[in-house]
Amino acid sequence: MKNLFALFAIFLAAHTFGQQIKSLKSNTSLNGQTQSTTDSLRFVQIHNDSIDYKISLIDSHLGSIEMKWNWIESNPEEKVIATDEGWFDKMTIVKNELIAKKEELTLLKK
Repeated sequence: MKNLFALFAIFLAAHTFGQQIKSLKSNTSLNGQTQSTTDSLRFVQIHNDSIDYKISLIDSHLGSIEMKWNWIESNPEEKVIATDEGWFDKMTIVKNELIAKKEELTLLKK
């Protein structure tokens, strides 16, 4: 059974390696240069998608902070606790850091 598993693992590795070689060959033009334009465009798209995802996470975090902020503001007892613990000050710092990170990410988009 172990030999069968080892044989299957070797077959799978060889097959995967063969697919990678085919992929490399298909990405090579007649003069030996890779299709860097296509690869570059793919990289830019992946890069921009990643940035968009990070920005959406930041927007979600900012929205959560705003929602909790409003809830605390509307509950006098919670407002006293939050003020005493410095929650508003901490959240102001977090919000400013998130906004700065969002601006930085926006500038990175191509």
